[in-house]
Amino acid sequence: MRIRPPYLTIIVFAFLWIVTLISFKSCSITDIPTSTLVYSSDTTLIGGRIATDGQWRIKSNTPLPHRMSQCLIEAEDHRFYRHIGVDPIAIARAIRHNTSNLSSSRREGGSTITMQLMRILRGNQKRNIGNKIIESIWALHYEIYHTKESIIQRYAALAPMGGNVVGVEAAAWRYWGRSVAHLSWAECATLAVLPNSPSLIHPGRNRELLVNRRNNLLLRLCSQGIIDRETYELSILEELPERPLPMPSYAPHLTDKMASRHRGDNIITDIDADLQVRVANIARRHTRINASKNYVNDAAILVIDVNTGKTLAYVVEGTSNDMICAHRSTGSILKPFLYAAMMDDGRITPEALVADVPLNLGGFSPKNFSKKYSGAVTARSVIEKSLNVPMVRMVLQYDISRFLLMLKRLGLTTMTRSADDYGASIILGGAEGRLDEICQAYRRCAKQLNEYGSNESPKDKILSDGSLWYMFDAMSGLNRPEEEEEWRYFDSMHRVAWKTGTSFGNRDAWAIGVTPDYVVGVWVGNASGEGRAGMTGVAYAAPIMFDVVASIRENRRWWDMPLDDMEYIPVCHDSGWPASDICPSADTLLVPRNCIETQICHYHRLVHLSEDGIYRVNNECYPVSKMQHRAMFILPPAQEYYYKMMHAEYEPLPPMMEGCGSSTGSVDIIFPENNTSVVPVHDMSTEDGRYSPVVAQVAANSQEIYWHIDDNYLGLTTSDIGHTMPLFLPAGKHRLTVVTPEGSSASVQFEVIKKE
Repeated sequence: MRIRPPYLTIIVFAFLWIVTLISFKSCSITDIPTSTLVYSSDTTLIGGRIATDGQWRIKSNTPLPHRMSQCLIEAEDHRFYRHIGVDPIAIARAIRHNTSNLSSSRREGGSTITMQLMRILRGNQKRNIGNKIIESIWALHYEIYHTKESIIQRYAALAPMGGNVVGVEAAAWRYWGRSVAHLSWAECATLAVLPNSPSLIHPGRNRELLVNRRNNLLLRLCSQGIIDRETYELSILEELPERPLPMPSYAPHLTDKMASRHRGDNIITDIDADLQVRVANIARRHTRINASKNYVNDAAILVIDVNTGKTLAYVVEGTSNDMICAHRSTGSILKPFLYAAMMDDGRITPEALVADVPLNLGGFSPKNFSKKYSGAVTARSVIEKSLNVPMVRMVLQYDISRFLLMLKRLGLTTMTRSADDYGASIILGGAEGRLDEICQAYRRCAKQLNEYGSNESPKDKILSDGSLWYMFDAMSGLNRPEEEEEWRYFDSMHRVAWKTGTSFGNRDAWAIGVTPDYVVGVWVGNASGEGRAGMTGVAYAAPIMFDVVASIRENRRWWDMPLDDMEYIPVCHDSGWPASDICPSADTLLVPRNCIETQICHYHRLVHLSEDGIYRVNNECYPVSKMQHRAMFILPPAQEYYYKMMHAEYEPLPPMMEGCGSSTGSVDIIFPENNTSVVPVHDMSTEDGRYSPVVAQVAANSQEIYWHIDDNYLGLTTSDIGHTMPLFLPAGKHRLTVVTPEGSSASVQFEVIKKE
C-alpha cells in the first residue's frame, strides 16, 4: 500500500517534533553555572565569585523590576504578551525586510524573547533556518509550562551583556555598582539594547552608537506613555558607564568560605553590613599602623551575637588566608575557663590564695610576663593579671585531661592530641585554637548567663552559672593585665569582660571581649607565623577589640548575679579560703555553690610564743603558763620569700628559742631552680677576670641551714630572714642540697654554663 505524500510529510514533521522535544527535555536552565553571591542580613551584596565557566552570571531569586522588563520587551519583543512563543507577525516582517534588503548586512531575525532564551539554552547555536525551527518548537513547548513573567526573568538572567558579563543583574553590578532594582530608566534601556550588540558596552567602542540605540528605545517608551516627557529628557542626558567595576568585596574571606560550600548560590548571611564596614575600617587602620611600626601585617576580627549565635562581622585584613579559621597557638586566652572550672569543682574560691613561686616541671619552667613572683596571689588576680605560674599550678591541680575534655565540650575541635602530649603548657598556648571556635565558646558561657532563671536555661551545663558569673566578673576587672600599662587607655570604656593572650615567640596576639549582647574576638600577627618582638595581646589586639566594641550599638547592661546558684560562706580575711576555727578574721563572701566544699584555710597555724612574743617555744622548754597562743598567717618558705617583698605587713615566724628545737623547720630552694641552666655573670671588678659565683638562695622556717654541693659539705648559714651561699663551681651539672637542724631538706639539680 502506497503512503501518500501529505501523510509522509505529516509523519516526518511529527518525528522531527518528537526528536526536538526529546532534545528539549534533556536540557535545563539549571545546567548553566552561575556566580556565587553573598549578601548581608539586609540583602546588601557583600561579595561575589565568578561562575565556574568564567562568566559573571547571577541566579535570579526575585521578580524582574518593572522598568527593566518594560525596556527588554520594547527592545526585543513588544508583542511578548500577545504570542505563544513564536510571533508569526514578527517572522513575516523579518522575511519581508530581509528579502527587500538583500544588499544590507543587517538581517532581521523575528525571534521572540522566548526563542532567544531557547537559543541561549541550546548553547547559542548558529543562526540558520534549521536552528530557528528547533528554537521555535522549543519556545512553543516552553510557553506551555511557564508564565510570561518567569520567561522574561530567565531571559534577563541569561542575556549576553558584554565581555564575560551575562544577565542584567550581573551587568548592573559590573557597570553601575548596584542591583538592577536600583537602576534608572536610562540604565535599564542601556542594558536592554545590549543583547543584540553586547560589544558596544566596551569603553572606546561605538559609544555614540550605543547612546543612539538607548535614546531611541527611551523615545519609544515615551511615545507609548510608559515614561513621561520629563523622564525621557532627563534620561537621555545620563552618561554611559566608563568601564566595568569590581564586584563588592566587603567580606572576601567569608565569600570564599561560602563559595566553597554553596557554589553558584545566592547566600543570605547574618552579617550586619554597616557593622562589617565599620569593623573592616578599624582593622585596616590598625593593621596599617602595626605594619609600619613593627611589621605586623595581618589581623582577623569576629563579632558574634550572644543570644542568636549569628556572625555579625567577619573581617580578615592583610592576608588572603582566612585567619578566623586558622589553627594558632592560644596563648593565655583560655585561662578564664580554668578559673571557672576550679570554682565549679570546689577547688578554690575567687579570693583563695594560689602559690606564685618559681616552678619547674621536668624542664618546663613557666614564667610570669614580668619575670617576677608575688609568693601568693588570689585566684581572681591570677585572671586579672594573667599570671602564668599560678595558672600552671591550677591546671595540674584540676587535671590536664579533665581540662582538655572541658575545652572540647565547649566546642574547640583543634586539640586532637592527648593530655600527656600537651602537658601543663596547654594553659599557656601549648595547644592551638581557632578564633571562631574560641569566640563561640565564650558566647556559649555568656548565653547561659543570659538565660539564667528562664525556661531556656541549658540542662547540659558545662560550667555552673555562679562560676561563669565570677569568670566574667574577673575578666572585667581593672587591675590588669601585667604585660603592659597600656590597658589604662581602655579605662573609660563601658564594662566589658575581656582577656588577652600572647603566644610563645610573640607570633600571635589575641583579645576577646564579652558583654551580654556581643562577643568580639581579635587575632593579630603574621599569617606566615613570623613573630615580632613587643607584639602582645594587650598592645596589639586589645586596642582593635575595644574600638570594635565602641562601634557597636548595644544596651550596655551586665549580668545579674545567679543567686540561686550561690551560697554565703565565711572566708579567711588573709587567705581567702573557707575560714577555719583558728582564723582570726573572716569575711562573708557569696560564692558559687560548689565552693562550700573547698578545703578550709591551711595558712593559719596555732603558734606558741614566749611572753614577749619574740620566740617560738614548746612545753618541754618553757612553762605552759607563760606561753602565748596565737593563730599566725604562715606561708611556706618559698611563698614567704616573695610575698614579704610586696607585703610589708607580713609577720614571719619568730625564731625558735634556744633549746626548743623540736619544731619542724621547712625549707625551699629559691635559686637555682631544678633542671635549669645557670650562666654566672662576669665580674669586671676583679683583677683576674674571674666569674662571680652562683649565689644560691634558700627560704626556710629555720635559723640554721646546712649546705651540700655534689654530696660535699659546704658549711652552715644562720639567718632570721633568708639564706644565701656563694657557689664557686666549674662548668657542668651539679646537685645542691640543703638541710635544717630539724631534718627537713630540699634538693635541686642544675647545670653551670660558663660564658665564652
